[in-house]
Amino acid sequence: MDKNINIVDTLAKLKTAETPLEEIKDKLDKVKVEVEQAQVALLKAKTDLETAKNKTTQESLKYQLANQENTVKAAELEQKLKEAREKLDDAKS
Repeated sequence: MDKNINIVDTLAKLKTAETPLEEIKDKLDKVKVEVEQAQVALLKAKTDLETAKNKTTQESLKYQLANQENTVKAAELEQKLKEAREKLDDAKS
């Protein structure tokens, strides 16, 4: 009889122990989902950052190209001005 009581007590303790394990498992599953969501958010943030870097680089290259084109145009205008002055000087003489 004592043996049966001990078995029942042991089974009762095991049943009680199952509940916290299930709760722990549920919490662990929730944490895993949160970690996965955080990883997805991190990947999205990295992608957004890379996109922003690419756009910035592209805009910078456009600015540099425009600057170079303006420099060339300015040099061409200076050359035309110089030629016009030379023609004017030739016409005066």
